[in-house]
Amino acid sequence: LPIITPLDWDTKTPPPRCSEYFITLDKKSLAIWTSPPDNSDSTEFYESLLHLCKIMTGFFEICQTLTTFDTKDGPDDHVTIVDTGIEWLIRRWLLHSAPNDQIIGEEGPKPTLDITKRFWTLDPLDGTSNFIQKQPYIALNMAGYNNGKLIFACVINPIQDLEWYGYETNGKRYSNMTFIPSNTTQIGTEYKHTQTEQNRFYNTLLKKHNIKGAQFKSISINLAQLLLIKAPLFYKPNAKIWDMLAPMALFHFAGLDTIFNHIYYSQGKHTIDDNCENVS
Repeated sequence: LPIITPLDWDTKTPPPRCSEYFITLDKKSLAIWTSPPDNSDSTEFYESLLHLCKIMTGFFEICQTLTTFDTKDGPDDHVTIVDTGIEWLIRRWLLHSAPNDQIIGEEGPKPTLDITKRFWTLDPLDGTSNFIQKQPYIALNMAGYNNGKLIFACVINPIQDLEWYGYETNGKRYSNMTFIPSNTTQIGTEYKHTQTEQNRFYNTLLKKHNIKGAQFKSISINLAQLLLIKAPLFYKPNAKIWDMLAPMALFHFAGLDTIFNHIYYSQGKHTIDDNCENVS
């Protein structure tokens, strides 16, 4: 697993330092790593990318002994060599297989995206704090978008044996998702309880809809509750594109566009009166 410094993101040369964690590739995986498909808009390419993401999640299990981590924007915003190492490896593969594509990830550079062209979003380890605390709610999220169309999405968690994906090529849509509807009613969220207004807003939603709250410290795992028809609502302020695009795209590839036809992106500020009664 490569140890990444800020200077390593823009180079094709492997970083000089690696950690003691490694995975062994079988012949198929090695072929995908060393010889990506020539046609980056083919079933073979998307299947190879999906297989690559599965390979990378192998680090989730073998790095469970990892105890060191850094913080980014706050005391609860963690990053490990697993986050940065996996993202660098996937970026390196895309750099060789699809050099004209943009990629924006949780840990690496954040380019200004041209949405008329193909780009990728990546969260290499959604739920880093869970990973550090040896909790199972973690996942690798990746999504592809090309000129106004969703083309690829995957959410993979080998710890919970959760692997959902979908992609579209040559006018055909492929997906492995099946659903077992549940009568459980809850609202998912990943907001920070230390934020007063967010806390009041969330508790107002619970009160008004008479439902329970659920927080997993992993956006993709939480949105999976919507996919399993377990939660009618999800609340996340200040969401980032690499957090949301992959799990949201699964709705599209699963053909649930007509069921979940009230998905809103709210821009602006939520306000609540002193009695927590009126929400705007």
